[in-house]
Amino acid sequence: MIINRTKAGDLFWAQQAITPIRDNSGQLTHFVSVLQNITELRKKQEQEFQLQLARDIQQKLYGSAPALPGYWRGDSARLRDRRRLF
Repeated sequence: MIINRTKAGDLFWAQQAITPIRDNSGQLTHFVSVLQNITELRKKQEQEFQLQLARDIQQKLYGSAPALPGYWRGDSARLRDRRRLF
């Protein structure tokens, strides 16, 4: 993976494959390069990484993740005890 620049000057993530081309005698004549823009894939990977990091921190602080986002599964006494720590 590399970071490339468009003609307009914008940066984008790209995956590049370079293949050698040979003639009938086996001599190397030139190379063909294929560049694929993977900027959106990298954004999704970064977002997934951030979500996993948040889950790991949440599990360390609260034990296990809640069944539904925004709802606490534990009893209120445990929650009050944890709030005292902060």
